[in-house]
Amino acid sequence: MSPSAPSTRKLGRIGVIGGGTAGHFAALALKKQFPEREVTLVESSRIPIIGVGEATTPLMLAFLYDRLGLDAEELFRDVKPTMKLGIRFDWGPGDGWFPYAFGDSDLSESAAQDGTTLNQSLTALLMAAERVPVFRNDDGTLT
Repeated sequence: MSPSAPSTRKLGRIGVIGGGTAGHFAALALKKQFPEREVTLVESSRIPIIGVGEATTPLMLAFLYDRLGLDAEELFRDVKPTMKLGIRFDWGPGDGWFPYAFGDSDLSESAAQDGTTLNQSLTALLMAAERVPVFRNDDGTLT
């Protein structure tokens, strides 16, 4: 067969090398895309799990629910995930950190007003105050 000819050989097994958030989600996505294939995840027993969820931006919800087809209520009941307001980068001008707030924000307006990005949105203000919103149902239980 010439190098440019398409292969007629089908994949038998798929290997994902490396664990962590990226490796596990890659294996889940591949298994969803190719349910007839065996997907094997190989990760080091010498590298500990960090567990900070560095890849869990708001786009993660579409991946989990739309792409993988997970049930949101079941996921929250079983996994008890923590939802992020944004990412705090500990570097930058002024007081030394920069908020990457999820949701609506306006960096340029915030910087033009007072030379900082800490007040770019309600989310950024909550991050600066080290607070999170808490919502209650009609019966007083937390959502």
